Amino acid sequence: MKARELKRLMCIATLSLVCITGCANANTTVSVQTSPAETGETVVSSETETNETGENETGTVSETSEAPTQAAIAVNVDIRSKFPDAFSFEIIGDGRYIILTDVDGRHNTTQIQVYDAASDTVVGTAEFNNYGEWWPQTVVYEGQGFGMITESHGDGGNSNSIIASYYDMDGNLLNTFVKSYERGWYYETYTLAPDGSAMYVSLSDREQCACGFDFKANYVTRIYGVYGDNKEELIAEYDSHYSIGILGVRDDGKIAVRYYFDPNEKEIRTHKEYETMSMPAEPDKIPGESGLAFIDPGASADHSLEKGFKTEKYYGNAMCFKGNAFVLASDDEIVRIAKDANGNYKETSYDVTIGAEGVYFGGEVFVSPNGEYVVYSTFSEDTNDTTVNVVHFNEDKAELVYENFNPNMRITFTEYLATMFDESNGNLYGKFDDTSEGGRPNQPYFVNIYE
Repeated sequence: MKARELKRLMCIATLSLVCITGCANANTTVSVQTSPAETGETVVSSETETNETGENETGTVSETSEAPTQAAIAVNVDIRSKFPDAFSFEIIGDGRYIILTDVDGRHNTTQIQVYDAASDTVVGTAEFNNYGEWWPQTVVYEGQGFGMITESHGDGGNSNSIIASYYDMDGNLLNTFVKSYERGWYYETYTLAPDGSAMYVSLSDREQCACGFDFKANYVTRIYGVYGDNKEELIAEYDSHYSIGILGVRDDGKIAVRYYFDPNEKEIRTHKEYETMSMPAEPDKIPGESGLAFIDPGASADHSLEKGFKTEKYYGNAMCFKGNAFVLASDDEIVRIAKDANGNYKETSYDVTIGAEGVYFGGEVFVSPNGEYVVYSTFSEDTNDTTVNVVHFNEDKAELVYENFNPNMRITFTEYLATMFDESNGNLYGKFDDTSEGGRPNQPYFVNIYE
């Protein structure tokens, strides 16, 4: 099995790249919160116990304070209780949310509802064909619109496709995109432009085994721009010295990417030789150059890789671009790289303990749509108990704004399991397994971290 196929089986959906600030109108006073008991589900809510300190990037101790003051918290709606049949939901700004429902029970079609919390009404609906039994990826840009992306692997033919639609804040369809590619090529990453004018897709003819073995030494990676007029453009091409993945798009239209560069020629080995190689002495160290960069897709640009930041370690728990900021997470560190007040990119880090040693699901991290809040779980040694943590990044400071121990609960936060943090009101949604004797798995978790 190829590594790409294995990844698809293990991870149902990729990180959704979304941007929110979550402000409702200041003069709105409507409350539409529904009691969780009405859904017939067990929803566990925890009390806030914030009592630890954290270190910012300069090494000075920053005491954990109350949650940041929210400028316009007027509508507090429990989205999961309001829409109990939704398999996912996202905030899209201006007090609006998109509610995604599986139409036929097989994930072939997704119904989209745009819900306005202030008026407590669904202001628009749409349907998106998933072209297979997979949840679509959601891309949200606050106050501008949102998109849905999926993959079609044909009906036994020779081509595959990446298919997307982009909608305005009322759910009206603005653009559709299709990028077809022949067998022998594989999609790597994809996203949409903030204004819905383009879809960007990374394709490669690299063939790799689940163990990491490359079946051929020479391959290429191509970055395509696909536009609403059915035109497409090859923006950039990289040889096998490079590995490129799209993370998102900046407000000015530049594509944010992660890259890995190895200047050495690949040493040809057999599959058996590769599998019997000893592991490196320092697995966290990357032998080549790994970093973050931008690509300007503009017609007048040279489309070169604008390298900006090097990453000296492996950030396997999170690597995304949200709210015009890079957010990276390893088992012991969260790093955010964003522009400061002077327009210069600055790195802020926070030391953490994420997950539990040797546990596959222990590395799950949820990054809020604006890239300012990072939610993660720390498990007890037997993984039966969970401490839920929320770190807030504000300019050059990072602090722990929520920490709560939950016995007999294994709580996880993954975007394809109806996870959302609504910073306009502090509502945090996830899933948990009841680890007590006879406990039920896959139950909805809910807490308000501001209360």
